[in-house]
Amino acid sequence: MSITGLMAAPLSDGRLQIWASKTGGVLQTLWKETTDPDSAWTPWQVMPASSLGVSVGCAAPLPNGALQLFVVANAGFNPPYQTGPGVLTTWKVGSESTAGWADWNTFYTGESAVGGGAGARSLAAAPLTDGRIQVFVVVLGNNASRFLSAWKVSPDVSSAWTDLTDFNLPTSKPITRITTARLSDGRIQLFATTFDEVITTWKVDGSSTAAWAPWQNFYPMNDDDKIIAATLSDGRPQLWRLNRNGAMWSRWKENTNANSGWTEWSVFPTPPTDKIVEMAAGSLNDGRVQLFAADSTGAMFSLWKAGKDASSAWTPWTPFPRP
Repeated sequence: MSITGLMAAPLSDGRLQIWASKTGGVLQTLWKETTDPDSAWTPWQVMPASSLGVSVGCAAPLPNGALQLFVVANAGFNPPYQTGPGVLTTWKVGSESTAGWADWNTFYTGESAVGGGAGARSLAAAPLTDGRIQVFVVVLGNNASRFLSAWKVSPDVSSAWTDLTDFNLPTSKPITRITTARLSDGRIQLFATTFDEVITTWKVDGSSTAAWAPWQNFYPMNDDDKIIAATLSDGRPQLWRLNRNGAMWSRWKENTNANSGWTEWSVFPTPPTDKIVEMAAGSLNDGRVQLFAADSTGAMFSLWKAGKDASSAWTPWTPFPRP
């Protein structure tokens, strides 16, 4: 089976955990065996989510460091499943990295108001500067799209979520994908992909209740790129984009000032394999970024920063255990 999504996020003790979804909706995961950043990985194991299947979404830490995970379910939750894909969520029940996961809960059910079978297409989540998670959901229907968001009402890990509400967009073009990056001062920057451009906005100051900057064009695009982000050891975000032909590019903030410019896009080498279709990135607990890629056959590869300095070179791509 081929891989339909990849995601990486650190546990509360800094160990990196990876999730992969596969055709048929199977969700699998593995993680670093110890807090040594060079330690081995556990074997892949199935993480049961829904008998109808799911695909990878996003994860973010709660204020106590426990991860909360969001996935796209393959159908809505109201029989006879007339709505499109919904969103399920689970979270670590304690702050310990070894804590169990809560039962899956419905976060979004899909809807019929945005064209027939409207449902979740892309998810992103990140903590605000006070620790509350904010979640973003792209909803696609037959004729239109919506862009929804919700957040924790307080920094208490057990606090409720606001209702999912429309997040203002400057365009009537359907949004297809979203991702978040964390600026060096802790603010969220949000990226949204249409069919011909990527637009971006960010929190205007460090307050968790700060307004969002006006949307700006980030780059013109004609190939439905996938974008991911990771944080370098000096706090700067780095972005990667992957086009439908499996080519990759990257750019990053020019310096550690959160308001600095971005470098130009530069070609990022791909593994010597079949076309890359999915990618993910995360930080090891010594600050080095590790990047993961899956090709169209389901084979996986990985590379990482060779040193702890943010400007250090990347290792060569090496095979990574496939789920």
